Amino acid sequence: MQLTFVTGASRGIGASLAQHLLKSGHQVIGMSRTANSDLAAAFPDTYKEVRADIGQPEAARTAFVEELLSWKSRREGLAEVNLIHNAATLEPVRQIGTGSYALGMRQAIETNLLGPMMLTEAFVGICQEWATTKRVMMVSSGAGRKPKAAWSSYCTSKAAVDMYARCLAEEQQGKAFPVRATSVAPGVVDTMMQQFIRSHPEEILPGVKRFKDLKASGNLWSTEKVASGLAMLLSAPGYGKEVILDLRDFMK
Repeated sequence: MQLTFVTGASRGIGASLAQHLLKSGHQVIGMSRTANSDLAAAFPDTYKEVRADIGQPEAARTAFVEELLSWKSRREGLAEVNLIHNAATLEPVRQIGTGSYALGMRQAIETNLLGPMMLTEAFVGICQEWATTKRVMMVSSGAGRKPKAAWSSYCTSKAAVDMYARCLAEEQQGKAFPVRATSVAPGVVDTMMQQFIRSHPEEILPGVKRFKDLKASGNLWSTEKVASGLAMLLSAPGYGKEVILDLRDFMK
């Protein structure tokens, strides 16, 4: 059995990825603030929802640990266990020094970085000695590898996610039953996050014209295409050999 946890499975890339994996035979545990009633109805035997807000890391960790431990007695039947960190927030979108937005910064760090770190900590602690394939995938961003004006919280948290994946991969070298890790940038995807970006004027979000042009020219990747690529990467024989990836390069 293939058991895969997907955060942010209620919409966007997370919903498409969960659906793709379910169609491929995975048992999927979706962790989101809101329900995905379509997946629950279409896959009643293989899709389970754990209602959790990754932006509240302690509570999300508690819910994740409870669910993961419920599989401990069945671990001999698991061919693989995967944890995919997809949930993220772009906000706050504001240039440094243009106003007080400490609460937004804290929420971005908790959702984009601290939540994934706390769930991964629990995952490794519980599953390290399970004699099965184990993978952690961080859905990162090119914004974590190239600075963008007004995106400081997002860029910073995604850059930290990349480093966290590197640290995990470094620690797992030589383990008897290693956890393989990657951090993958999916490219520019046609999601609600992109709608949010395009809603800002140039004076608030410099460079927004590029994203408007990508949408107008049909050059945004669909969530379905990204989900297919992420699923291919997850099942690739050399998963984890290269920790920092760009999905566009992988799919060439």
